Amino acid sequence: MRHFAERGAPDENGILSLGWHGPYRAIAQDYSGPGSPYWAAKGLFGLALPADHPVWTAVEEPLPVERGDFARVVRAPGWLVSGTRADGVVRVVNHGTDHSHPGSGAGRRAAVRAAGLLDGHVPAPGG
Repeated sequence: MRHFAERGAPDENGILSLGWHGPYRAIAQDYSGPGSPYWAAKGLFGLALPADHPVWTAVEEPLPVERGDFARVVRAPGWLVSGTRADGVVRVVNHGTDHSHPGSGAGRRAAVRAAGLLDGHVPAPGG
């Protein structure tokens, strides 16, 4: 948390912005809005669980990719998730949330491509 707070998130008014270190609209998708960072913050709520909660006390189990190669379909978002044990890499292929028409240049993939994220490289803030 400190990493982001020391680099401009939240802003001078205490508001979370669309971006890692302050506003960076190029990383946002068409449907992203001012409340999106707050929805994302829900992922951190688990950190507020008490120390005796099973999340913290249960015996750690190996991840699927640590047990072997796997592939799973996650129907609701339209994902294919696969992993290879040899390199430990888990991949998500998205077949469900890009509802643009092929060749239109619109939609999520165009925005992500423009931001340089399809190849796993995130541009520097402001650049």
